[in-house]
Amino acid sequence: MSAEVHNSTAAERGTADPRPPGDRRMVRNLWPILLASAVSLLPFTVFSTYLVPMAEEAGGDVASLGSLRGLGGIAALLVGTALAPLLDRVRRERASAGALLLLGGAAALGASGDLLLLAVFCLLVGAATSVLNPALTAAAADRFDTDVAAARAATLVTATQSMTAMLAAPVVALPALLWGWAGDLLAVAVLSVLLAAFLVRGTSGGGSRSDDESDNVEPPTEAGPASRTGYLASYRKLAATPGVPPLLLIACLRTAVFMGYLAYLAAYYDERFQLTPGLFAFVWTLSGASFFVSNLLTGRFTNSATARVSTEWVLILALALALVSVVGFFLTSWLPLALLLTSLHAASHATVAACVVSLLVRRCAGQRGSALSVNAAGMSFGVFLGTTLGGAGLALAGYAGTAVVFGSLILLASVAAFLVAGGSGRGTTGSVTSEESKNEPAAGQTDTNTGGDARARRDGPFTSRVRLGALCVPLALLLLGSVLLAIGLGPAVVAPDETARHLWAALSGGHIAADEVTAYQIIWQIRTPRVLLAAVVGAGLSAVGVVIQALVRNALADPFVLGVSSGGSVGAVTITVTGGLAAFGVHAVSLGAFLGALATATLVYAVSVGPAGPGGGLSPLRLVLSGVAISLGLQALLSVIIYFAPGAEATSLILYWTMGGFGKATWGTLPLVTVFVLLGVLVFRRYARTLDVISLGDEAAASLGIDPDRQRKQLLVLVSLVTGAMVAVSGAIGFVGLVLPHVVRMAVGATHARVLAVAPLAGAVFMVWADLVSRTLVAPRELPLGAITALVGVPVFVALLRRRAYLFGGR
Repeated sequence: MSAEVHNSTAAERGTADPRPPGDRRMVRNLWPILLASAVSLLPFTVFSTYLVPMAEEAGGDVASLGSLRGLGGIAALLVGTALAPLLDRVRRERASAGALLLLGGAAALGASGDLLLLAVFCLLVGAATSVLNPALTAAAADRFDTDVAAARAATLVTATQSMTAMLAAPVVALPALLWGWAGDLLAVAVLSVLLAAFLVRGTSGGGSRSDDESDNVEPPTEAGPASRTGYLASYRKLAATPGVPPLLLIACLRTAVFMGYLAYLAAYYDERFQLTPGLFAFVWTLSGASFFVSNLLTGRFTNSATARVSTEWVLILALALALVSVVGFFLTSWLPLALLLTSLHAASHATVAACVVSLLVRRCAGQRGSALSVNAAGMSFGVFLGTTLGGAGLALAGYAGTAVVFGSLILLASVAAFLVAGGSGRGTTGSVTSEESKNEPAAGQTDTNTGGDARARRDGPFTSRVRLGALCVPLALLLLGSVLLAIGLGPAVVAPDETARHLWAALSGGHIAADEVTAYQIIWQIRTPRVLLAAVVGAGLSAVGVVIQALVRNALADPFVLGVSSGGSVGAVTITVTGGLAAFGVHAVSLGAFLGALATATLVYAVSVGPAGPGGGLSPLRLVLSGVAISLGLQALLSVIIYFAPGAEATSLILYWTMGGFGKATWGTLPLVTVFVLLGVLVFRRYARTLDVISLGDEAAASLGIDPDRQRKQLLVLVSLVTGAMVAVSGAIGFVGLVLPHVVRMAVGATHARVLAVAPLAGAVFMVWADLVSRTLVAPRELPLGAITALVGVPVFVALLRRRAYLFGGR
């Protein structure tokens, strides 16, 4: 049926029972759709299971024939994307029937065994499933008129597919004993034709509901042509729906990680644990069973009328579990733990998949076909992306590189999940306006402007103190796990249990065996201070970014805007080239960076202060313009210093300070910057209310009894102190102070007390992983850390510019 049926009035929807029907009633209503979704997976299952005899009959080799399946992925990506808007212009069951007929024809061609026809078979199967699966999922959702029931029906389809993927091999193997693989394909062709006829007959006859179906079941109807959305307009409307673009990105990245992980699963078990193919079959079954059960239970839990946890919250937790499980799996050397992590990883991905489908169905009531079709096409691309990037990581740094690549993709998906959580909230400027205060929902009130997700909060799912604590605790645990994993990863990989044992020995003064001294020194003396320094600097940059964005009332500001980071770099480089402050020994360069940052902050302040009276004072506009101008001047000065540098070693050191990094971290550099950052974050938290008021504007702040000029002076000094301390030990690292405050603000709202509670934790996790990527991908060399943060920050910066018009808040 057409998705426009869901554009009903609130009164009509209010008469429906908010509770979704039971599973039995749903299955009884959806059984043709569920059966068709299972059949869609059978052709490629037969192809993969009987690849060797099919190659022999076709007269080709296994490698060339196996590569033909890639044609199906290309066809799925192209056809699914091209036809996505059309799924909202025709009846879902009729689109499903057409795709089933194409699937049946493809199976019949494949049964011939001809090499050319097998290539056509792969292309047609990919094209057919790219239409069939989203059409079936949308058709299942459209049979129910409440959002929770529709989303539950959609997840039943995906759960059926995951169950079929787990059981398909034995299902096709048993009949093949009687009639061979060609008979399996012919049976699929017959089933496809029969199901297509049944679906068409059901729609033309007004449906086949039984009298005892739930009142929530909605009979299919045809939409009028006047209500149809244009082809390109459909894509634009989909992109403008809150939370949909990041949901599609999450689906692509999740698929990339999971399919890439599965591609190397057998090889890893064979190399690390010497598992035979027979024993590995148990591992594969364990993974498939975990995926199916989690997918089924997540669909039921998140789409219950009495659910106490939002789907967005479940999505974020599942991604955190996926991160820990995939990285831990590639590091462990204990078989029972590897099996547990295999099961957890499959379960976490199944949970993410169910959450994405549920949210797409709820938020795209009028465009379910388009959304699910683009989602399926993105997952087809994710299969290619995951195997390619996983293989690149394996080639560069072994399985540790694969773990870092997959972990980075999940972190990117986690950022998108925060955007989903804030997709129905306020803007991202960080300013709390009086209009927003009026529109703030009362306690317990929900916002239904997100495509029907009645549980979506206006400020995201983490507005209360309880939910804020529920976010901080997992972030703290994620930070602890990330630190432990990052300490163990590198050119010499150390398992998490061994890393924990060495750390405990260092802290407690325990005994270290002679053959473990080298590993102990790597962990305790080299990696631990580096990882901890990355966490501290990441926390500090995020907190400073929050404060600066409030000071200048501009969401595109970060510590670089005020020129403090550039000033610190110039101070460090000057000491390096001239040899000044030699009396301070190894701390001379750090002291130079600190003094350079303070001097720059003083200069920015002196230039920014205008004359007394109207239009004078310390305005946000003057701060921004002064900081940008002085920063550009300092960058020019750096270029001159580099040009006249006395040698290659000095030039290399200068580039280190300008690009940033933690390669020179020692236990001696950690305490001072930790104290500055910790005290800075605590003081910023005490200014949280002041930041809220300043972000309203100078006139509003003055009316509330706060002197904005005086508060800016005090906060500018604090920002300079903290930034100078960080630049002194890590160099200039850009974009962290820009990106992380936005991500956190989208999840917890614009109130600075909440933002400053979460931003340091999020920044610490991000920086630990950014540093891990920089030192492992091209080991033993290191990628510039500033380049990695810029690769993340620049796209976010551009997206923010395109999302809305950001204006300076001053005169």
